Amino acid sequence: MALYAGIAAGLVTAYLLFLLLFGDWEELWNSIKLSFTPDIFSALLGRWHEDQWASVKLTIWIGISVLVAVGAYAAFQ
Repeated sequence: MALYAGIAAGLVTAYLLFLLLFGDWEELWNSIKLSFTPDIFSALLGRWHEDQWASVKLTIWIGISVLVAVGAYAAFQ
């Protein structure tokens, strides 16, 4: 039961944060592409700040979602 509660909490949190941070699938895909672009290329193209923000958004989205899932699992144990 705790496993299912943790997964559900993580998925709900991931969905709500997705709406807050990205809004649509295109923005998520752009963030993924920018986070895998080397920083030197982003700097040369003048998109370094955009690249860094995309990486931060992905890290926040994945990190908080996983932390909520693990926390919910631990709370129901």
